[in-house]
Amino acid sequence: MPTISGSVESKSRDGKSIKVAGNWYSCFLPVIIANANVGDGITFEYTEKPSADGSRIYKNIKGVPQINGGSGTPAAPSASQAVSNSRVEAKKGDIKLHTQRSIVRSHAVTAAISLCSANKKEFSVDTVLSIAKQIEAYTSGDGDSEMEDLPSETA
Repeated sequence: MPTISGSVESKSRDGKSIKVAGNWYSCFLPVIIANANVGDGITFEYTEKPSADGSRIYKNIKGVPQINGGSGTPAAPSASQAVSNSRVEAKKGDIKLHTQRSIVRSHAVTAAISLCSANKKEFSVDTVLSIAKQIEAYTSGDGDSEMEDLPSETA
């Protein structure tokens, strides 16, 4: 996976894209680059995906970028940067997921319930969670390599 390092030149209004070294890079959740400001140094990995018609190449940020303050000194790490995976140390009974992951997971479960309900049949919790895990993997980017192996549906 290619890596880019440089200064943030611009940031989109919706907070999902940043311009580095003359190119725009996007992410699914704005919180991934929320701490990146114009002038900050940044390093991240990205993937390139062609648009459906092949006219554009989208550059998608993967993982959590390392952000340095504009003065060249590291900025205080965000909660997502301080931990390398989605689980954090917690006391017994505490929620152990990052806020970002919890939001993605909650939306995945809601989408899975909607999908199952649309079929107007009885469904089990295991079925919902199985579908939700697939949705979570897709929306978070965790399943990108697995999704490339799946056959595409044609109408």
